[in-house]
Amino acid sequence: MAWSRAAIGLIAEPSRPIAASFLGALDVSLAAAELMPNNSQGWRVVQGIAEATDESLPAGRAAMKTALDQLGRLEPNDQVIRLGRLCDAAERGTASDERVAAFDKLLQPSARQRIGNAIASRLAFELSLLCKRRGDMEGWTRWLKESVQLDASFPSATQALAGYEVGSGDGLDKVSAALVTAIAADPGNTGSLNALARICLHEGLYSDAERLLDLAIRIASFDLDYMLVDDLIADRMVALWGMGRHEDANKIAQERQSEVNALLRRRMGDATATDKREDESGPRVTLPSALACVRAAVCRSGSLPNAEATLRDALASLDNEVKQAGDDTAAAAAVKLRKAWMQVTIGDPEEVQPLLDEADRAAPLSDAAKARFAGWLKIRRNQPDKALADLQPIAESDAGAKVGVGMALMAMGRTKDAASTQLAVARANRENAVGVYAADRLFDLVKARPGPTNESKAVQEAVARMPKPVWDLARDQAQAIACMATFGLPQTAFDSVPLTVTVQNRSGLPLAIDSGGPIESRAALLLEASVIGKRPLSLPPWIFPINRQLELKPLETLSFDLDMARTPLADVLLGDPLSGALISTRMVTNFRLTADRVQAGFLGNIGDSGVLRIPAVRVNAGWREDALSEIRHPDRSEDLVKLVTLAYDLANRSATDATVDNDPAWKDINDAWMRLPPAAQAWTLMVLPRSKLVQMATLLEAARSSTEETVRMSYLLRWVDTPDDVTLAAAIRSGGRLATTAESVKALLQSKARDAADVNQSLEDAGVFGTGSSAPR
Repeated sequence: MAWSRAAIGLIAEPSRPIAASFLGALDVSLAAAELMPNNSQGWRVVQGIAEATDESLPAGRAAMKTALDQLGRLEPNDQVIRLGRLCDAAERGTASDERVAAFDKLLQPSARQRIGNAIASRLAFELSLLCKRRGDMEGWTRWLKESVQLDASFPSATQALAGYEVGSGDGLDKVSAALVTAIAADPGNTGSLNALARICLHEGLYSDAERLLDLAIRIASFDLDYMLVDDLIADRMVALWGMGRHEDANKIAQERQSEVNALLRRRMGDATATDKREDESGPRVTLPSALACVRAAVCRSGSLPNAEATLRDALASLDNEVKQAGDDTAAAAAVKLRKAWMQVTIGDPEEVQPLLDEADRAAPLSDAAKARFAGWLKIRRNQPDKALADLQPIAESDAGAKVGVGMALMAMGRTKDAASTQLAVARANRENAVGVYAADRLFDLVKARPGPTNESKAVQEAVARMPKPVWDLARDQAQAIACMATFGLPQTAFDSVPLTVTVQNRSGLPLAIDSGGPIESRAALLLEASVIGKRPLSLPPWIFPINRQLELKPLETLSFDLDMARTPLADVLLGDPLSGALISTRMVTNFRLTADRVQAGFLGNIGDSGVLRIPAVRVNAGWREDALSEIRHPDRSEDLVKLVTLAYDLANRSATDATVDNDPAWKDINDAWMRLPPAAQAWTLMVLPRSKLVQMATLLEAARSSTEETVRMSYLLRWVDTPDDVTLAAAIRSGGRLATTAESVKALLQSKARDAADVNQSLEDAGVFGTGSSAPR
């Protein structure tokens, strides 16, 4: 276990790990796993380091194969390991034809029965990608569809097929059906939801679009994708606007404004800030212009009371974007044109010409753009006949100009022609603000809005086939995935720290465990540990894989064990193994990392473990006498623990009583260590206290000069402090596994030295040590 921890540290601790870091980590983790070949967790450490190793290093691929083979032997029911081994076997062919044939053989009906549909689906997906790389597009689509047919809850395949259907132009029925399948496979994928919502908007299915966008907004909010949230809210406002629900559209923008205002105030230290209302008097956040402009248009078009205020907000947001453009004159000109459009349609027409002049100087306007603005200015100045002369020539290719034609016709009393014009614009632009603005003007004339397109029925039917649990998640996703982490009962700080992890699918849908979701293949443990009598210490989140299965059926539970002694938690426990400790953890699925915390994303959950107490060692004269007696003939694992514990006892007492440095028990420890077999010597070297090197000089010198590889490896990993230590150089010359370990340790120590030098230089430059000078240098 100590070697596994050290292996992880060889790549986790350096600020800039290099190839030598990974090669040494691979060899150390392999050595650790080989010492306990029937312990699967050691092989999982090898697997994790191999996955992190650059693919250009053959050692990583070899280590991965070894780990997969061993895990396949130890955990034959692990579907992910089984899939990995099958893919590895199929990919061994040097020619692509050989690999295709190998995958094809694995996907024969008789083989499918043995491996199951979930694994077969993923093999078919890998084959489809191989065909695509070969340029065999027919094979790609064939095996992609086969993958979805085998397992419709496999998100990578369903999303890829949906993307293919969207680009194929085969018809809305196939596109919509593929997107619904992709959403059911991964309800948390906002891309599929947004794509289907955009189709619904385009077809005039505003109610369906609004429901889909509402779900997408909830997901993006959980996943902290705030820019996407704003874009989705703008689209949802268009959907509500398309149904004539102006107040509801304005309300969701107002709620967003209140939410971001409250967030700003909380960051400014106002712990009482809430997002219940829009407070105009306090600090406010300027919403993105796309959202702010839609809101202003909704309020003006619907004659809502706050139309003027929302227009001011939209113009302020556009001004911010002009400032952000900086020296990019083309970008600034584009924003000024948008501002000019807002002013000419719903704002102050007198502000338009200066904006057009500025934009034109940066990027000359087209004749059509000039005509559109000229015509709208004439509409606003009550010159409808002159406006038609500008707008009609460009109306068929410019939706904004055609709306203006309808406005001019309405002003001239040509109601029928105006209604016909606005109907044409609304039908051609159902998915955007121009189209729904035209629909409002049509409603003003005939008290009716255009219905969906003639092709919308297939889309509507596809949305109706969406599984009910998907919609249920829009209302409450908090308990969709339950998780729990439960500690076992180690007796000392040197024992394994077993933790049983449990994940249960309560969503009503079959959900894949996949790197992209819906149940993400990694979870986080938030660990807190304290030596009894001292303040608790919160450790960095420990990220670990949970993908032992490919998917969980509704109400299916996945449970497996971790050994937390292979994590940095052990460093806390071994810092003071005598006093005992209290440990607690929270497990977070579908986690999201922020600047100050870890939280559960969409479909994620947080499960507590309770508190684990590792009892203190009751040290007294009798215990010491027994310990000395036992280590003189160490032949049990308990004797090794006694040896190390006695060393910690001596080290702790010598901190307040210098005479303890001369205690004869130190010689007993040295002598006992010399009698240990190599594996036991290696283990004790990894956990002995480092505070009393002189008192352990005999055993340390013996370890440094040992001919046993295991002993020398532990010495390198724990007792070498500088990159120029002669022990490292000797190990590097020796070759083999010891050399790669030494190179990795050297890289780690060099990285730490560089980091320390950088910190010292920064402090010196800042004058922290009083060495700064204002004199020119």
